[in-house]
Amino acid sequence: MTPEPPSSDPVYGFMMFEGRYVSTVWSIPGTGEDWLAFLWLDRDNQWRVTHRFKVYGKDNQVFDSDDEVSWTDLAFPAQAKTEAEAIRITDKAASQVLELESYKGAPIHKILVRTASVEEYDKIMRREKFMHFGEEKTNDT
Repeated sequence: MTPEPPSSDPVYGFMMFEGRYVSTVWSIPGTGEDWLAFLWLDRDNQWRVTHRFKVYGKDNQVFDSDDEVSWTDLAFPAQAKTEAEAIRITDKAASQVLELESYKGAPIHKILVRTASVEEYDKIMRREKFMHFGEEKTNDT
């Protein structure tokens, strides 16, 4: 069996592949930073969340090469068997982000993606102003 493709890359961020089911995406703009999370299902049918904090560089712009970015991939505990439960847990994490000083009063952008199609994912996510992403072909595509 082919190993699970990585969920994120330090340069490119979250990585979508054909057949990787993405449930929901959260984004919270903070003051001088932001938080982004992707809820997805791995090949073993385990719910995972890949999230990142980004602190903007010296010019305080959203897309700056000097940004400090930290990606983390977490597997949900066994009790998160359903998509609804995984969403509920990630909603709670998003609410906890709002408790951080630089996120107080910020809106939570929550996008129900619910697709394993790269083409459909692309259509959905390109509508979002906060998304900045590219496309790279791999040997598998």
